[in-house]
Amino acid sequence: MLQERWWIIGSTAAFLVGLDEQPKDVDLLTSEADAHRLMKHWRLKPTLPSASELFRSSIFATATFAPLPIEVMAGLNVRGEPLVPTTRPALPWSKGLLHVPKPHEQISILERFGREKDLRRAERLKAHLGSL
Repeated sequence: MLQERWWIIGSTAAFLVGLDEQPKDVDLLTSEADAHRLMKHWRLKPTLPSASELFRSSIFATATFAPLPIEVMAGLNVRGEPLVPTTRPALPWSKGLLHVPKPHEQISILERFGREKDLRRAERLKAHLGSL
């Protein structure tokens, strides 16, 4: 279904690379075309963009049929700059492959987000990497 590059980011990405922290949702970063495909397939309605200066997506929708909500986002800007990860290792999953940024890039993304919870997660991920 997804035809362009996509990533899982945020707490689920950190969990998938070994951080012992249960995520509350899945942040799925896609292209605009793939976001539209998912929204059509999953029958999702887009959420109006927030007025936040910290985060803004050109497309945002939430799917609630899975065990965790899946937040589909495209055109994500963080602090006014586009967020497009450059690394994309594939992790095996029972239904295919999942793509996440490499741990060091995840740390960079979390620090760019800059919220207290993101900074704490970045520090925990650094500690986890140091323990490997």
